Amino acid sequence: MKPDMEALFTPGSVVVVGASRDPRKWGNRLIRETRQMGFEGELFGVNPSADCIIDGVEVVTGIDQLREGIDLAFLALPSSKVLDAATQCVHRGIQTLIVPSSGFGESTSEGAALEGRLLALAQQHHARLLGPNCFGLASHVGKLNLTPFAPFPRGRIGLVSQSGNVAAEAFIGARRRGLGFSHCVGIGNQLDLSIPDIVNWLAEDENTDAIGLYIEGLQASAGEAFVHALQRCRASGKPVVAIKSGTSSAGARVAGSHTRSLSSDDAVWAEVLASCDVSRAADAEELLDILSFTRRPRPSGLRIGVLTDGGGDSILSLDELSRHGLAAPAFSPDLQVELDRLVPDDAPRSPGMNPLTLDTAGGGEDDPQILSRCLAPVAASGEVDVIVIGGLFGTYTARRDEENSAARAITQIAARGSVVIAAQSPLTPEESEPLRILQDSGIPVFRTVQRLFSSLRGYAAAHGMTPVAVSEPRAEPGSPAASMLSPEAAWDLLTSAGIALPQQYLDDDIELVCDAARRIGFPVCLKVSNPLIVHKSDAGGVRPHLMDQNQLRAAAADILSSSPGSRLLVMPHLPPGFEIMLGARSDPLFGSVLVVGRGGVSAEIDPDIAVLVGTFTRSGFTEHLRRLRCAPLLYGARNQKPLATEPLFAIAAALQQFVSAHPGHEIDLNPVFLYDYGVEVADARVMVRATSHQQRGDDAAPSRHKE
Repeated sequence: MKPDMEALFTPGSVVVVGASRDPRKWGNRLIRETRQMGFEGELFGVNPSADCIIDGVEVVTGIDQLREGIDLAFLALPSSKVLDAATQCVHRGIQTLIVPSSGFGESTSEGAALEGRLLALAQQHHARLLGPNCFGLASHVGKLNLTPFAPFPRGRIGLVSQSGNVAAEAFIGARRRGLGFSHCVGIGNQLDLSIPDIVNWLAEDENTDAIGLYIEGLQASAGEAFVHALQRCRASGKPVVAIKSGTSSAGARVAGSHTRSLSSDDAVWAEVLASCDVSRAADAEELLDILSFTRRPRPSGLRIGVLTDGGGDSILSLDELSRHGLAAPAFSPDLQVELDRLVPDDAPRSPGMNPLTLDTAGGGEDDPQILSRCLAPVAASGEVDVIVIGGLFGTYTARRDEENSAARAITQIAARGSVVIAAQSPLTPEESEPLRILQDSGIPVFRTVQRLFSSLRGYAAAHGMTPVAVSEPRAEPGSPAASMLSPEAAWDLLTSAGIALPQQYLDDDIELVCDAARRIGFPVCLKVSNPLIVHKSDAGGVRPHLMDQNQLRAAAADILSSSPGSRLLVMPHLPPGFEIMLGARSDPLFGSVLVVGRGGVSAEIDPDIAVLVGTFTRSGFTEHLRRLRCAPLLYGARNQKPLATEPLFAIAAALQQFVSAHPGHEIDLNPVFLYDYGVEVADARVMVRATSHQQRGDDAAPSRHKE
């Protein structure tokens, strides 16, 4: 007799209690499916009213007629008969049981009591139990299929699910993607064997490369074991992708009735999964999309090269790259020269030739093999880790032989292992032979670039790979396209726009700054002024609440020492208030754009903003404020005084009017301190841009910064 997990996944002998002569019933299908899987051990059946042979398997009328020490028993019985059958099994030395039937703790108090007696029996006899209320287990390694689903696609993904339907959807979707599973476990109520137990075992299983989970919840006190199991997966280099359901209050109630699991707050689950590098999927389709990347060695980084046969596909790819924080670096000059010789003369050339767009005459539609010819030097360059092929490859039926040749060349490049290759096409591998060639070689194929990049980002998260954020290209201060106004000029401009600002003085002479501070009145706030320093507080350049000249001199000397060449700005110390940011600019298509939201550090770390386009009324401004997550803090949560949103509206309206009249200006007020009696603008930046058609690509909202 084998030990616990071996008896479950690779048993040498199995008995189906509840075997049936009716081919439509589960007790019959289990035997047939396991035989078809090529199970090489002993297989038995038990049915009190059927002494017969099913598919070459002897069925006896009683458990007492079985030999002792069978490894695994599957109890295909109603809940009312399970306890008696389990008792007979353990007395025959069968110490691993699968109980699929429902009607236990997930349903009624009587079922819970029955479940308790079943657990006590297992513990008394040192038996292990999977279920109850589960769909069973399948294993290609053990060559058995004790589930209602067939065929069971073979591969190297371990699947653990608390839902039979989700597992069935995964089976169907995996076949479409050329994926498969090493093992699939229906975990059920986790009366004994739990999700952490199975994940721990899969973490060490040499036949499993990645793990997919569908989780409704865990049993009480299983959280620490679950985290430990996920950490073992991470240590063994196996990505884990999880669907966590029961995130809504209604969903949590259903989960409780489904598998009697404890569904904790979703924010806690999100933190646990993220801390263990588990990628989260919304459904079985997304789970399989992410796992599609596991058929190839994981990329060494997340530098992305994009090759498409259409300009629209290149633009969509750039959009998705930006949305997921992925990097598409410019190719080196040498690689650009090599690619320039391969690309048709009339094809568009993007900056850095990444993405590479194989459009126009002589491009992908006329010559599908141009894709593989261009792919080869990019893959060999070492400049990217992942190459994405996008567009209409696989659809050119008039060039099918050439497409097939290109596909085979691409698979040869992928087989070298220097880069990971993924493809997007409107057709599926089932509909297109070239795409089928790619998929059969392990190259994942997606219907949309959105799904491709979302899956790549999820796969990277499951490996603990953090992409290097790539900022949108913007003109820097001092460039011909944009310039940052000095603080004095910005203050004058905003004052002329009708925005009240605190008194300020700017100089690089410490004594003159001290004289200005006396006129302003202590306490004062001292700030560094340098166009190269955007985040003043990060650079130690903000010193609030200076009470006298000695403190001011010391702070000024410290700032100038750490930021030589800078100037010093002194202004009244403003009492702490709720920090808001206001930003405004003029968009060439939509006119004035105003951004309002939580300011200070939050403006970038956890953006909470609303965007108003065009002119707006007081009620419209208020409506947008109330959409913010921080809105309860503005309007008097927990019996606090409401904050002064009326003067905030006045500033916002003034900004809107100003940028409408001066479309080249971008204004950031951050932070604006909001009190119950009024507002104070603590800091402002004004950038002036050239107003030309070339600026259409700018962001729809102004830049934000913290002080």
